[in-house]
Amino acid sequence: GQGIGTALLADAEARGASVVAAEAGNYFTPGVLDGAFFLHRGYVETRSTWNLHVALTSLSPVESPHVRRARHDESDRVLDFIEREFGKIWRFESAKAFLYDIVQAFIAETEGAVTGFAVHDVNNRGLGFFGPTGVEEAMRGRGLGCHLLLASLADLHRLGYRRAVIPWTDALEFYRKCSGAEAAHRFIAFAKP
Repeated sequence: GQGIGTALLADAEARGASVVAAEAGNYFTPGVLDGAFFLHRGYVETRSTWNLHVALTSLSPVESPHVRRARHDESDRVLDFIEREFGKIWRFESAKAFLYDIVQAFIAETEGAVTGFAVHDVNNRGLGFFGPTGVEEAMRGRGLGCHLLLASLADLHRLGYRRAVIPWTDALEFYRKCSGAEAAHRFIAFAKP
């Protein structure tokens, strides 16, 4: 209420800033929680996303013949799949899962081909974060994503976490139905036209 925020914003704008949001990979703050300050200064909401929380104490993985923990010796195969289907940023983030003694990644396979993946505790390590995760488009709707999620959440529980964070998602219904996850924070991104 003393004009400090307004002065900082004016300085940032003078340097060319016109967007309020984090870059991909910063799963702490993908935007701001309350946008009134920016709305009053001519900014408009451009997008929003959610961080979810899920209690791990009552979850257990569902056995699936198609989902298993990835092995160190197949890191290139798994990471190549991730890059091909989801891009270089997710490959970079997911590569960290192979740095642990026990790989912190699960994969789905169909007829010997990787069709989905999930990693955990690789971004913002030590905080119980899930993801990234994804299933090849042609294989969606078969329960693979849910099985991958539950395998990762069970592993986070094995690592000692009582709660997990599912960051930057709009798939609230999927995560609620599959794991009981609940919305924790809505993050808003803004831009000044």
